Amino acid sequence: MKSSPLATISDTKLLSNIKTLVNKEREFTARIIDHLAEIEHRKLYSELKYRSLFEYCVKELSLSEDQAGRRITAMRVSLRVPVIKNKIDKGELSISNANLLSSFFNQSKTSQQEKKDVVHRVAGTSKRECENILNSIKKEKGLPNSPKAPHIRNETQDTVRLSLSINKKTMAKIKKLKGIYAHKQDTDLAKIIDLMADSLLEKEEAKQIPKQKSIKTPKKKGRYIPKSVRAQVFKRAKNKCEICGSIHALQIDHRKPFALGGDNSISNLRLVCRNCNLRSGIKVFGLEKMKRHGLYAPERVIEKTSGTGRFNF
Repeated sequence: MKSSPLATISDTKLLSNIKTLVNKEREFTARIIDHLAEIEHRKLYSELKYRSLFEYCVKELSLSEDQAGRRITAMRVSLRVPVIKNKIDKGELSISNANLLSSFFNQSKTSQQEKKDVVHRVAGTSKRECENILNSIKKEKGLPNSPKAPHIRNETQDTVRLSLSINKKTMAKIKKLKGIYAHKQDTDLAKIIDLMADSLLEKEEAKQIPKQKSIKTPKKKGRYIPKSVRAQVFKRAKNKCEICGSIHALQIDHRKPFALGGDNSISNLRLVCRNCNLRSGIKVFGLEKMKRHGLYAPERVIEKTSGTGRFNF
């Protein structure tokens, strides 16, 4: 059996080395959060055709889904509560505890000063100690314990395992649907959810693509885009972002910007998600100009993942 390369190091040196490595790991964690925040700020993942920062972390950086989710949540809560970033930088707050704080702040209405006080209370504690402190604060405020966040795990190439907590009234509705469809086909809970999703998608897609008798290039000048033209753009793009393939927060965008003389012809319009639209604007006009004209406000586009489950597509 091959001996460990550390076997010849003295006890004192070994203990000293591990302390140095742990401190470096904390430093790198803080730097990773800084980089993720700036990448999110510039929407750089859209440049690489990723639909979200989460997808970029998993596919481009090869982080596990759990690693990506926890780091992104820590980054976003530190933007909302800057003292958290300060504690992470000093090694007084772990990524796990930052995630617990994010979930707590999403559930409770607290002022910035109250948030600072809570962060100071949990600084330097273990995960279990942090949970106990937050639970005691919830009890003081009369807040219910948070339900477990939905958990999604890949099971096979075609299936995922989903576990989540739902209201009993919702479960009663699902059981009622199961009874209605029972005589029509062999249904289980997964099939019922699939039928519900199909029904809702059909309604929403019908709203996005209204039936039109004819599609014409608008004669009207200005930013207004007729419904008929919007419908054609959605249909051509198959209800997906034409850059990254996302199906979320879709918007009509000008290939040649309207401000630079672009028109509202179908050929000059494309369907993109909010992130790709923002990234396109940053590339053309620059980040500072976008902010100056109120076209980009980071505080409005930060997504809260903790406490709601990591449904990243």
